[in-house]
Amino acid sequence: MDLAGGFPSLRLVLASRAAPTTGSGTGRVLERIGDGLAARGHEVRYAVPEAAPPLGSERDAALAAIRSRMATHHHALTSWWGEWRPDLVYIELADEFGHVARQVAREASIPVIGRFHRIHAAAPPARRDEALMQLLAFHRSLDATIIQTDELRHWLAGLGVPRVVSIENGIDARRFHPLRRDAALRAQWGADEAAVVLLWVGRLLTEKDPSLFAEVCDAARAVNPRTRAVVVGDGVERERLRARLPWATFTGVLGDDELSAAYASADAFIFTSPPEGIDTWGNVVAEAMASGLAPIAFSFGAAGTWIEDGHCGRLVVPGDRAGFIAAAVDAVRSIQRLRDMGRTARAVASRHPWSASVARYAELIEDIVQSTTRAGIDR
Repeated sequence: MDLAGGFPSLRLVLASRAAPTTGSGTGRVLERIGDGLAARGHEVRYAVPEAAPPLGSERDAALAAIRSRMATHHHALTSWWGEWRPDLVYIELADEFGHVARQVAREASIPVIGRFHRIHAAAPPARRDEALMQLLAFHRSLDATIIQTDELRHWLAGLGVPRVVSIENGIDARRFHPLRRDAALRAQWGADEAAVVLLWVGRLLTEKDPSLFAEVCDAARAVNPRTRAVVVGDGVERERLRARLPWATFTGVLGDDELSAAYASADAFIFTSPPEGIDTWGNVVAEAMASGLAPIAFSFGAAGTWIEDGHCGRLVVPGDRAGFIAAAVDAVRSIQRLRDMGRTARAVASRHPWSASVARYAELIEDIVQSTTRAGIDR
């Protein structure tokens, strides 16, 4: 069928290890992109690997397991796309599954685009440069790479990635909304309306610096004893953080409705991820703002793009840990000011719907497919 404007409906595959149903930040982004493209008339399917067994401790056994999984993924995708050929494959992450999806698409002469994530930052320091080189090689081979900020677009282009397109993530301002605030939930956290609740949402990984969150909470509590801390998420740093903050509430990973209520029921969002870490955008910052929370964050990604310091949150110069703690302490001194910034944050986030972001994805995808088709005819 033809879409409005005469462009044909396309078969699109979104490949990611995180399915839209996982409830993860990546899964939620994939869901919004897929739903938006489908609403524009395209046929969207998801390529998601089955849950992989844990790797063994021995290096050879681990490599063998990886090779076996990659061979299985290669066979499955080759068979699928042989019967149902996509017009384009979008790869969310340049991980093991992403590499296989790219290879199968290239073997079938299917155009491929992908989103850049700073996954090299999770490598051991001694291997980080090597990991970055491998990541750049992956993105140089794509028809286009998507990044959320112009700063990172210029950085990638300077490193030889040929076609980098900046597209901000949007926000679902209906799913994340201040009206989801729940006094009963706050009571479970030990917080009445006069208390200040500091919220963490995300994986508890070293690269996201949960130790700084602990320092913030302790410093804020020293100034305002009615400060409470709520940690949503899981990860390798969970038990260490729990030991640092025995008075905090740890919820684990929450589903959509519970997560929305947690955001709206807090008072400030603490996003400690550094710019050199694994986050490129920080979807949780946008979700917090839409929920009426004032974020405190380093100046990059969604925070650096959407927040005006002191207006709808607090921005801190990257690397300034003392400044970050001071900003948080200053914020908890006045709950009224926090909530005023939260209302402004909601207004700012509401100006960035997913529909605008998806329109740019669709424009890019349609341009690449059209160019590929034209090149094939010319040959």
